[in-house]
Amino acid sequence: MSIDNLMMVYQKATVWERSFGLKYYDTQRQRLSVRALQRGMHPSAVVAAFAVLSPNNSEKHTYRDLDVCIGILSGELSPMTKTSAYPLNKLKALSCLQGRHPLTILKGNKVVAFYRNTMNPDDSRFVTVDGHMAGAWVGQRFLMREARITDRLYREIAEGVRTVSREVGCAAPRLQSILWLAWKRIQNAAHNPQMEFDWEGSYESDRGLCDVCEELVNPDELCGCEDCGRMYCEACSGSEDAQCADCCERGL
Repeated sequence: MSIDNLMMVYQKATVWERSFGLKYYDTQRQRLSVRALQRGMHPSAVVAAFAVLSPNNSEKHTYRDLDVCIGILSGELSPMTKTSAYPLNKLKALSCLQGRHPLTILKGNKVVAFYRNTMNPDDSRFVTVDGHMAGAWVGQRFLMREARITDRLYREIAEGVRTVSREVGCAAPRLQSILWLAWKRIQNAAHNPQMEFDWEGSYESDRGLCDVCEELVNPDELCGCEDCGRMYCEACSGSEDAQCADCCERGL
């Protein structure tokens, strides 16, 4: 566990990862602000809803869930419309969109930091730390279900990111997004015999994310649960982890 590991990941970041990572939170805020303006909502409310819907959810599914919640409030969708996000987080997102102050709803280091970073990626007091960042910190690949990030470890990693950010000359949240992108590519490439993983192409493509192994695969290789909307690749569909969390008990 060391700052050196984070610096090593940064040094391996591609030109695209550094460029896209620097503006990642700005891009997200702009996209979410457009949704807010289209619906007559405050941007911070939509950013907060997006943040609270994000745990254990792919970005693509989080955007879809956000649109579902907005549709429910506008009366376009039934309140019973299901999301990929946890049911409690769906309720929290609806509360955010209805105007409750985000910081009275958002809980947990990661969710609060994700909200703060999206609103202001130049504020280094808050750093988003997830299983990928924990993996970069220790130099070991984790699946999200394996990562156990205590408050103490969260603080250590966040401070490590701040230290490296000062050395490379950018705000900690902007560095964190660069490290996140680079680590994802490095770990996928390490498990790809052809070493041809194209993260840049995959990020904006229609490839789907398996919610168990967290690998990007072709859509025709994914199967899903009709009850909760979570997606699984063929290799993971029969595993014990392919269970529908919070909304049903059966496996695929």
